[in-house]
Amino acid sequence: MEEILRLLEELTAEDGTVPAEALREKLAALAAGWGEERKALLLREEFWRAGAKQAEFLAFQYRDAAQFDETGALTNGAELVEQAKEEYGEFFTRQTVKMSGIRPQEGKSPDGPHSLAGMGYAERLRLLNDDPEMYQRLKGGGLEPRQ
Repeated sequence: MEEILRLLEELTAEDGTVPAEALREKLAALAAGWGEERKALLLREEFWRAGAKQAEFLAFQYRDAAQFDETGALTNGAELVEQAKEEYGEFFTRQTVKMSGIRPQEGKSPDGPHSLAGMGYAERLRLLNDDPEMYQRLKGGGLEPRQ
């Protein structure tokens, strides 16, 4: 909006009139600039949604190959993402962190009340469903397992 007000101020004559044709030309140039900026943002968003760490760089690299329809929507975004993954695969790698230690019961067979305490909820539920007798034995008796 500030750009339009500044434009009007520049074009306003001393008598307070604004030449219509000059205003149309300047507004068209301004709209074209906004259109290009919008296209760049759409392209950057496509790479960002695909998990790129450097979406802005990739949008810059592929700006000439991007195709947009008459409404301004990106039409070949998926193709550009695939091409970028081949050419700049390192920008799409996700860094994974390995937790130290082992998960409870990893590589061990349940063999006492302490082993049940070391299991997570999902492991306990799996044991209850797969081997209810073992679950009860590890639990130390008590209630009957649900059927």
